[in-house]
Amino acid sequence: MTVSADKTAAPVLLIPSGIPFFRIAAKEFVSFYRRMTGVSLRTVTRPSKSKDMIILGSDSDNFFVHEKIQDQTIAPLKIASGSDEYRIVSAADGKRRLLFIAGGRNRAVMYGIYHFFESAGCRYFWDGDRIPRREDISLENWDIYEKPRFLYRGIRYFAHRSLKRFQAKHWDLEDWQQEIDWCLKKRFNFFMLRTGYDDLFQKAFPESASYPPLH
Repeated sequence: MTVSADKTAAPVLLIPSGIPFFRIAAKEFVSFYRRMTGVSLRTVTRPSKSKDMIILGSDSDNFFVHEKIQDQTIAPLKIASGSDEYRIVSAADGKRRLLFIAGGRNRAVMYGIYHFFESAGCRYFWDGDRIPRREDISLENWDIYEKPRFLYRGIRYFAHRSLKRFQAKHWDLEDWQQEIDWCLKKRFNFFMLRTGYDDLFQKAFPESASYPPLH
């Protein structure tokens, strides 16, 4: 079974109530889903009795996940609390199709979300995302478990990355927001902030590379 672009057939996105992070995660999921399929998913905090559902959070965050483990709809997730491990797993619950995206901590949930859309065709490049259009996104046959091999995962920033973002020392707030988002999509967990006075590029080519706003 696939998720139709028909709004009436679209799943709902279930998140736990009372945890602000999941509102952020849901907003990102809904945004990617809409850009791929043209359908805006409805976010709920109570399980639907009839609709297919995409469920964010582990059994320690989301009681519905705990309930589905207890009634053996899904097996225990086996992700360590406080870790960067994550699971993406499908299940059938009567006539409903369920998709669980769970992580050992908040950012691991985001890893799972980005992995899901990457598997559906999205690509995350340093200069921007490439998001294909899809008529539907399947909720079936998902069974992914990821555990990072390295405790720390990141990159160093060097020069000559682009005209606009030539040196990390010259980036403004929006540049850093884009960089941190990209790091998360690549399942990194740290970035290096370099500061200094290497503004020779701005001085040499003021018409091509201006200084970021003072504040």
